Amino acid sequence: MTEARTDTPQDNQVFKFVAVMGATGTGKTTFVNRASGSSFEVGDSLVSCTTGVTMTPPFKVAGRNVILIDTPGFDDTYLSDAEILNKIAEAFFITYHTRCKLSGVIYLHRISDNRVTDTMAKNFKLFKSICGEDTLRNVVLATTMWGEVTPHVGQLRENYLKTRDEFFKKAISQGAQFVRHEEDSTESAMKILKLIINNHPLPLRVQTEMIQENLEISQTQAAGELDRHLTAMEQRYAGELRNLKARMERENASDRAEMVSLWQGMQKNLEDRVRRLEEEREKKPSVFTLLSQLKEKVKEFARDVERSRSLQQRVFGAPKHGGEPFDGRFTKGARYLPGVILPVILAIGYLLC
Repeated sequence: MTEARTDTPQDNQVFKFVAVMGATGTGKTTFVNRASGSSFEVGDSLVSCTTGVTMTPPFKVAGRNVILIDTPGFDDTYLSDAEILNKIAEAFFITYHTRCKLSGVIYLHRISDNRVTDTMAKNFKLFKSICGEDTLRNVVLATTMWGEVTPHVGQLRENYLKTRDEFFKKAISQGAQFVRHEEDSTESAMKILKLIINNHPLPLRVQTEMIQENLEISQTQAAGELDRHLTAMEQRYAGELRNLKARMERENASDRAEMVSLWQGMQKNLEDRVRRLEEEREKKPSVFTLLSQLKEKVKEFARDVERSRSLQQRVFGAPKHGGEPFDGRFTKGARYLPGVILPVILAIGYLLC
């Protein structure tokens, strides 16, 4: 396991926020549950259960009060990549405005995948476009599902990931840490968290774009990366469809009905893929929340925080600035963003930070 960083100034936030990201089925929610003792629903195989952004109650890691942010993965079972990007960008916009700045981001990748696909490369490109290069030193790239491969095969795949530009090579050279989450245990999760909880919080690129540059989600680099992927896949499928039709015409000429029937099935599959891409592109502009709407959500969230602060003062007494830090013990009902109990957590963090 890589050693914890000492080259960034430590931050004295009472709560240390860490986002957990990755494709559907990489074990994000399982990691969050192992680390925090939560019981969020875990999907079976590649079927997603995390369709929104969830947050854990505070828990202790090496004496620090940590809150994990579990995000939905791209290639979701039910949501388009544009809808996933919108949920992630919206959550990071709100958390930034409520002073919940990220000490780090953990990106999970399945080592059990037996082949590298364009989809994997796309997912990581989207991740990097959300984070930005300046934030990569606060990123941990962790491989999961080691129990499903032999050590030799896992080592080969690990070497491939860290030596390919389209995957982890460049990110590692820019400061990201590359580790194994081998045991799928609480101990392994804690070791990974210890690598980043003392980092100085940095804004993600998508937060800088929306908050400092006042860009709509549709104008961010992540949205641009998604658009480039859609264009590339449309061109690829269209080319495959043309080639398939030409082959079918040749087979028709030689009257090989069985092969034609097979290719017609392949043609329908390709046409369905093209249609889904076209539908995603058409609805993409309407998927993204407008910046003006996000700002209204922040105002609403601030009102919730203020109400929670009043409740906290009535229940626990007036807050003591610079006093003893919150000990991390809180009800496990604090799950959803924004939720009922979460604003209480944020209010206390806001008061004590």
